[in-house]
Formats: sequence, structure tokens, C-alpha cells
Amino acid sequence: MKKLIVTVVGLLLMPLAIALPQEVAITEFPLGVGGSVGVEHFKPYFPQLRELAETLNNSPGTQVVITGSADGVSYSNDNDAKNSGLALGRAHALRNILVEEFGVDITRIIIQSFDVEAEGAEFRSVSARIIWEISAIEARIDALENRTPNERIITETIETPVAQTPNEQMGLALGAGLTTTPFGGMPIVSVGVTWKRLVDLEVVAGHTFWDNTFLFDNESLDTKRRLIGARIVVYPFTEKRVGLLAGWMRSEEIAQKFFEYVKLSDGPVLGVRAYPHKYFALTVTFNPAKHRTGGKAESFTKNNQFMISAMVRIQLGGQR
Repeated sequence: MKKLIVTVVGLLLMPLAIALPQEVAITEFPLGVGGSVGVEHFKPYFPQLRELAETLNNSPGTQVVITGSADGVSYSNDNDAKNSGLALGRAHALRNILVEEFGVDITRIIIQSFDVEAEGAEFRSVSARIIWEISAIEARIDALENRTPNERIITETIETPVAQTPNEQMGLALGAGLTTTPFGGMPIVSVGVTWKRLVDLEVVAGHTFWDNTFLFDNESLDTKRRLIGARIVVYPFTEKRVGLLAGWMRSEEIAQKFFEYVKLSDGPVLGVRAYPHKYFALTVTFNPAKHRTGGKAESFTKNNQFMISAMVRIQLGGQR
């Protein structure tokens, strides 16, 4: 009777186990590439795939379902090729990795595929998900019942899932490069936080390493340029890394002898940021800032001020 109750409870809990399977998702396959993708594309996911393979090899009552996916981008002329072939090819590529690299029994792998009309790198993907065979539940329950108390404690400790960090969608972005300003060019650095790689909130600062010469009563002021600002960038497109930028910036020519500005520009910035390369950002901004010179209270708005900056930016963490 006790065994029957435990079996029924196990069957009732089966949907929960299915709802929370061990799964690895691999995205951003190149356009028009299915089974011919190289093993390099999978290497960043090897630690997760190794854990999945260990679960399969250590749990006889499990199988893995590999699902290949393709997006709605047409990759050939006149649509004479089908994306479903790409999706199936990606699934077979992952199957070969599990078999050849991690020793998974090929008879325990189920292949399926689908394609969607939406376009985006997140749909050019393949995933591997572990499922439990219902026929193995009773044997698994028997094994759990027959464990010694110490073994139960050890096993339950091992099988407890590792808690994910609450801010896995938050990331850190670091950048360095060059920018133009109302008073000339200067090197800049930036530090920011990102959310799902859709929003950047950053602080930017700059300073020159060279001197300019301004004369006041025939005395050199030995000026340098510096900049400080904050801005937010929103990326409305899921496929293209092009964002809209808004913020505030202050730049100035500072007299090294008196630590006071000779020229000052202070005001909002509006612009666009694009990524021609994964680690290279090009930003163009319009800066309708207030300008003033040292010793004068009057200021005026310069309406034709555009600035361009080029930066190398590195994203640490954060997921879409």
C-alpha cells in the first residue's frame, strides 16, 4: 500500500518534473547555416552540455529531446530552400556533439524541429532538454525508498538545483575610445550597467594628456580639456544593435594653473549609437549646449554642435 501511494505521488509530481527540466539552449546561429556549423559555436556551452550528458549517463530513466529552430529570414534566392532543413540540421549538429564529445547513447536522443515566421537570432537556435520516461518512475521510487539515511542526505544534497542569481539579466559594460567635443578631441572611458542588453545606463568621462596654450596678460594658462556626462541608450530592435541615446554632458577647457574653466559647454545630448562590430560602438550626438567663457556670466546656445565618438565596448554578463 505504501509503495502504491508513493507511486501515485510520483506520477502526480511528474508534470512538475517535466515543467522544470534540465535544458541547454544555444542561439545566434549564422544565417543560412544548419548542420554544417562548426564545433566552435558550441564550445561556450560545453560546461552545460557536460552536466546534461552526466545526468543522462547516470540516470537510465532519462532521454534528451533536441529541438532545432529556424527564423523567418529567407536565405536563398526565390525561396527555393526551406528553413525547416536548417532547423533539422542544427538539431543533428547538437546530437553529434553529445554523442562524439560526451559519450551519450544515440538511442536515447529524440530529434525534432520547427521554424517560425519571426526574424531574429534568438529563433536561429537549438536546445537539448532532458525528459523522464514514465516507465522508469517506479524503479526510481524503489531506489529512493531503499537508500540508507546517509545516502539519502548525500543524494538530496547533490540533486538540489543551484539557485540562479537574481540579477542574471543585469550586466556591466566598459568602454574606451575617442570623441569630439565643442573644443576639440579627447580620449574617453565609460562605465555602465545594462539590462537584458536592451538598455544601457552609463557614465562617461574624458581628459586630455596634452596641453593647449591660452595667454592671459601674456601668461600661459596651460589648458587641458575634460568631460563628464551621463546617458541612457535604448535598443528598440532585437536583431540590430542600433540604439537611441539621451543624456547630459559638460565639457570644458580648464586652466591648469588656476583650476578654472576658460571655456565651458554644458547641456543635453541626443543621438544614435550603432555597433558595426560586436565590440565597436559608433555614437553620433546632437549637443544644443550652453556655452560660456571664463570670467563672464553670459552664456549662449550653440545649435549646430554635433559630436562623434568611437569606442571599444565590452559587455560582461547580462542576457536578452
